[in-house]
Amino acid sequence: MAEISGIVSFGKETKGKRRLVITPAEGEAFEEMIPKWRQLNVFEGEMVQRGDVISDGAETPHDILRLRGVHAVTDYIVNEVQEVYRLQG
Repeated sequence: MAEISGIVSFGKETKGKRRLVITPAEGEAFEEMIPKWRQLNVFEGEMVQRGDVISDGAETPHDILRLRGVHAVTDYIVNEVQEVYRLQG
């Protein structure tokens, strides 16, 4: 999940990881190393908002709470519980 809002760019790749850089309009850029085997959901030059999903994989409730807030994490938990009940018939 995107830690800050800004424009996506990619830096130098190292040891099986891609360097994802998010540059905000003001302030310092945020860098994150993402394993190459992960499927990215963003492209070079794309604008992302804080909390947007940037790669495949499960979202964690801790990250959702930290980046999107209480309302978003309660929606996530309710949807996950409902999905379990739907699968059981």
